[in-house]
Amino acid sequence: MAISKKGTRKIVVDGKAFLWKIRRKPTYCQEMGWTNMLIAVQYAEYDQGCSLILNLPYGRPGNIKGLATIQVTPHLVQSYIREVIICGWTFDKPGVPYEHEVHY
Repeated sequence: MAISKKGTRKIVVDGKAFLWKIRRKPTYCQEMGWTNMLIAVQYAEYDQGCSLILNLPYGRPGNIKGLATIQVTPHLVQSYIREVIICGWTFDKPGVPYEHEVHY
């Protein structure tokens, strides 16, 4: 399943291009602090590949519970993608979105 290309950023990891994005506005559950920040990633060369959902152990900025937040940088996303590829994410083959919970 492909992610919407609007608002995506391109990043290269070990010679492979990926698109990543964070939802522009938080969901109600993220705003309330019930769910964590998510990052969607997909392989840029193949729209039918398996997308990736990174579940960060941080809240969205502005959550009303005052949960800890983080500034997401391209370097951080790059390291998460490398970690998930090692864990077995096959980004160039079709499949259901691969969900990965990031730990501190």
